[in-house]
Amino acid sequence: MCLDYQAVSDQGRQACKQLSKLITLADPERQYERRGKKLLKFEQAVASTITDLVLGLCREKSDWSYRTLSPSTFTQCEVSHRHFIAVIRGMRALGYIKSLTGFYNRPKQPGDIPQGFNWATRFRPTSVLLNRLSYFGVTPQNLKEHFTRKIPLKPLVLRLPKQRIGTTEIPGKEIRFKTTEVTKALENDIGELNKFLSGIELIGGKHAGFRRIFNQGRQENYQWNKGGRLCDNGEPSYQSLPKQDRGKMILDGEPVIELDIRASHLSIFYAQNNLELDPTKDPYSINTVPRDIVKFWINRSFGGGKFHRSWNPEFRSKFAPKYGSDVNKDFPIKEVRRLVLAEHPALETITSRKITCFDLMYLESEAILGTMLELKRLHSAPSLCVYDSIIVKRSDRRIAEAALKNNFQKTCGFVPIISA
Repeated sequence: MCLDYQAVSDQGRQACKQLSKLITLADPERQYERRGKKLLKFEQAVASTITDLVLGLCREKSDWSYRTLSPSTFTQCEVSHRHFIAVIRGMRALGYIKSLTGFYNRPKQPGDIPQGFNWATRFRPTSVLLNRLSYFGVTPQNLKEHFTRKIPLKPLVLRLPKQRIGTTEIPGKEIRFKTTEVTKALENDIGELNKFLSGIELIGGKHAGFRRIFNQGRQENYQWNKGGRLCDNGEPSYQSLPKQDRGKMILDGEPVIELDIRASHLSIFYAQNNLELDPTKDPYSINTVPRDIVKFWINRSFGGGKFHRSWNPEFRSKFAPKYGSDVNKDFPIKEVRRLVLAEHPALETITSRKITCFDLMYLESEAILGTMLELKRLHSAPSLCVYDSIIVKRSDRRIAEAALKNNFQKTCGFVPIISA
């Protein structure tokens, strides 16, 4: 539960006002009504909470929403810990939600690997809450017409490295960081872009501002140079749409075009080694190995900072439907590695230089962000990004291509090949 939604329709706002009153009256620990700014913030907490709860009903895997209740996890949240707990207390009293208490299987001895996971407290809305919302015309089907995500006030995110327990990877958690001149400059750039795009109409997709997510936090003397991709704050976001659907969007009243950087990470890697890919050849086209398998192996190797050594379940589920059930036999990973390294001997330095996808993501994100800011500052031209591509109005294609080439050459050391 991100708790960053707001009511944007009259029905949504009216529902939040009425629910706030009912929840306050039902709260066994509340003696007085809230007024002024405190009431507005509480209504915002109600709007965010009910939106996240109802959104949970639409998820495929589980209709339970979850939220860690530790006060420290609310420091960069739109909703305060005190208000969220008060909303939950009132909702429980009204029969609006069911909940499951969270837990953590702690190691038996210091230094032991945990034998379980952190399980945050789970919440699920009841039919009582859904019926109350329907009185105002708000349903799970039309929820996004009445509530949208707010532009993030704190768009800079730092995450811990991923953890591995057995064969399971646990994503890194968001962590707090000290405000410095570097973090202020990073936030100012994202804030400038978010403020500009908030006034631009997008039809056919949803955009609720960007957050820039950096990885590998808590390293000694962290330099803010790991990761850094711009991720849309919306749910669902235009970034999650299939490419063909993104191509149907209307940006600022005009049809769009999406400009892709060919082999972005591989090109950046080559440039960092003072090398250049052959512009006349597809770098992922190698002998009898399908292009997407070559690309998968290279990107997975970048991701771990070492050569990818086995075709795991992820690989089999992704490629088996396309190439048959016995992909391990048809494309032995040792043979794929031999062919790729024969075509790209520069990749031999992956293990020695310890370069990972986070290093490549950082340079890529700097070039993409620089391109978007250049388009905004010099041309008042709106743009959206999907990691290594940008979406612009078709009439802005020429200036966008020029800005991409300029920023990739300046930041990454090569002039990219751009396709649409």
